[in-house]
Amino acid sequence: MSRQKQALAEELLTTRRELERVQTALERVSKEKESLTNEKGELVVQVTACERENRQQSEMISAYAADKDGLESALYEAQQTVRELEVKRAQLEGENQELIVKKENLQWDVGGTVACESALRSAGTLLSRVRAPPSAPRPDGGP
Repeated sequence: MSRQKQALAEELLTTRRELERVQTALERVSKEKESLTNEKGELVVQVTACERENRQQSEMISAYAADKDGLESALYEAQQTVRELEVKRAQLEGENQELIVKKENLQWDVGGTVACESALRSAGTLLSRVRAPPSAPRPDGGP
């Protein structure tokens, strides 16, 4: 029986060692579980904060998109206005050139008319002198 006792004692010792190893592993797993639970809680808080930030940024992006659309519309309208004003400017420049030519022509005509009128006056004066009857000799002998 002593062999049997010795075998049982060795088996008991082996079982106790195995139990200690399992208890140590259980303690380690329990600590890891607690650590992971804490980490999960922190991650849940971070995810919640990130989701809130994402919602805020999505709202900002939507607002920026609306602003962009408004600005693009304003830009398009401004470009249309610029094109219209450029066409109007070109028309006015053309009209201005026409008026300058007409003015120059009128000045030429007026200058010619004035010269012609002056020439006619001179010619009229000459004609009146030529057609005038000779004056009678004056008794004092003057011209």
